[in-house]
Amino acid sequence: MRAALVIASLGLVGLGLLVVAQRFLDELQAPPGQTPPPLLAAVDEPEVAPSVGSAASSGAPPEEPQQPAAVDEPSARARALAKNKTALGLLEGEDPEELGEAVQLLEECRELDPAEAVFRRNLAVARAALADALVDSPNADDRARAVALLERALTDLDGE
Repeated sequence: MRAALVIASLGLVGLGLLVVAQRFLDELQAPPGQTPPPLLAAVDEPEVAPSVGSAASSGAPPEEPQQPAAVDEPSARARALAKNKTALGLLEGEDPEELGEAVQLLEECRELDPAEAVFRRNLAVARAALADALVDSPNADDRARAVALLERALTDLDGE
């Protein structure tokens, strides 16, 4: 009987500690709208280019409608978004080959859409992840590559 009371008491104390800990964690959280952006981000929708002006407002005759792009050839932005999504999947693992492939894909994203900040940030994270995988290598060349990757990651975050 006494053992049952001790176990029940310990259970109640443990439950009380969990409630107090949860309240403490809730108070530490930042208010909504002021959370930092996630380290890795996917861009789901391509941006629409703003129109430069209409022919009616410039006084010029209306231009013929342009032929739509081929349906089977995605835009550079759509290709970059697809590559970004694939790279994010590769970043979930710790295999240096997959991380290297993710870096390559994100470099291609940057080439296809250099103005997109998400691609720059994702590339920096990918380079840092690959550096983390290489830093403990017994191979001195891999360790030197890890340092170079971290330097490039910092450059990427600075917007260069």
